[in-house]
This record gives sequence, structure tokens and C-alpha cells, in this order.
Amino acid sequence: MVKLTAEEILNTRGYHAAETVLSNGVETFRHTHEFYEIFITMEGEVFHHCNQHGTLLFQNTLCLVKPEDVHSFQKGQCNSVHFMNLAFSKDLYERGQSIWQQFYRGEPEKMEDFVNLPGSLSQSVASRILYLMKHMVHLGEIPGEDIILGVLLDSFTCLQKQKTSREIIPGWLESACHEMQKKENYQEGLKRFVELSGKSQEHLNRVIKKYYKMTPTAFLNTIRLEQAAMLLRTTEESVLDIMLECGFNNVSYFNQRFREGFGITPTRYRQFNRLAVNPG
Repeated sequence: MVKLTAEEILNTRGYHAAETVLSNGVETFRHTHEFYEIFITMEGEVFHHCNQHGTLLFQNTLCLVKPEDVHSFQKGQCNSVHFMNLAFSKDLYERGQSIWQQFYRGEPEKMEDFVNLPGSLSQSVASRILYLMKHMVHLGEIPGEDIILGVLLDSFTCLQKQKTSREIIPGWLESACHEMQKKENYQEGLKRFVELSGKSQEHLNRVIKKYYKMTPTAFLNTIRLEQAAMLLRTTEESVLDIMLECGFNNVSYFNQRFREGFGITPTRYRQFNRLAVNPG
């Protein structure tokens, strides 16, 4: 096992941002570190081995790793897994915790270790990590510490909410929602959602509205739109092919739902994200 020190990883900045892609199934080396780390899965699925436990994390999952945790990564059943990492000092973590408590008067020390984020928030976190990667050598217009504190406030809030919801959401609903994130299921649509729930469509409608504040169709569209956004960012497929691959069959409906979720059309979203990654 390797122990990574703050001095060698964080240097004098107090943070380090990176992007990781795993394309084979070999487990990475087990390591621990003196600092905190947040990583977020952007594509694929990854086994996160942490402190003798293994968890399969899917797209748009944010995970918090604490100092002295022993962990490693391993690609799941996908061609490759892509995730972004942000390591930062204990001092930055404590400052973020203090600010969070002032606003929310909560107890972030009781947070969950991971949470699945909405696609738009996942993209927001990833964009800020990407900004930090670009400006680790030369300072950007926005101080790195300010960006990290913003990421921490979002993370604390989502991780705290996840804990509260997990205490009350029925197991069958959590399981069905989890399974619907798989391509073969969300492509089939609402009928498959009902089958996975093991309940009637009327019962599924009532319970998902109670706990997720949306209809099964809206939940399904959220998953499909997140996948569409990922494909727009990372592939050269046409917008029409992506629409069909994600289970939509009406261009007008797809554009309308995408605009509601991301604020711009699919075409503009692809253009914007290419500019963000390749500003030259």
C-alpha cells in the first residue's frame, strides 16, 4: 500500500485536480493519503474499493474520500470509465464545512460517502474541476480556493440529502431506479420501469411522486437526458443518432426536454462543451 502525502500531491497550492480514464479491468494500486479527495464519474461504471468494502458507482456519482481511507479503483462492465478527481487539504475541507454549517446549520460530518447527482450539477462540478486543471500552473481569473469551496458546498448539501432520503425510500423503489440507469432498461422505457418495480403502474406513480417529487416518465427522461448529454460531450455521433440511442423517438420532444434540463439545445450544448474543453 502506498501513502500519498500532501507535500508531494498538493504542493504549495493546497489542491490537485486530475482526469482519469481506466480502459482495462486491472485494479489500481491501493493507497491512502493525508488529504481529502472528491471524485465524480462522468462515463461508465467503476468499482470503488475502500476500507475493505467495494461499491459499484455509476455515471454522475460523486464520492468523498477521507484522509487515511485506503482505496483503489477498478473498471466495471463497460468499455472504459472516465472520472475526475479533486484532492484538497484538510484546511480547505474544514473551511468549507464551517461555511456550510453557517448556511444550513447541519452536521456534514454525518454525510454519506457518495451520492448520484442530477446531470446538470454533475456537469457543473466537472467543469469546475476542469477549470482547476487548466490553471494549476498559471492562476486563472477565479482563485482556485474559491472554486473548491463552491464544489464542497454543493457536495455537502447533496451528500446530506442522500442520507435523509435513504432512510425512508422503499428498497424496491431504490432498486428499480438504480436498474433503470442501465442502457438496456432506459431504452425500453416505462414498461420496463414498471416490470422492475414489481408493482402496478398506478402504485409506482404514487410512490415515486412521494419520494422523488416526479412522475416515472420524468425520472426516466432525466436518465435519458443525462446519457444524451454525455454522448454529446464525448462522441461524434449525430444529434439524431444520440436521440434515438437514448430512447427518444421525436425530435421536437427531445429538444424541448433537453432545453428544460440544460437550458440550451443539444446542438448548442455540444458546441459549448467543445469550447470548454478546447478553448483554442
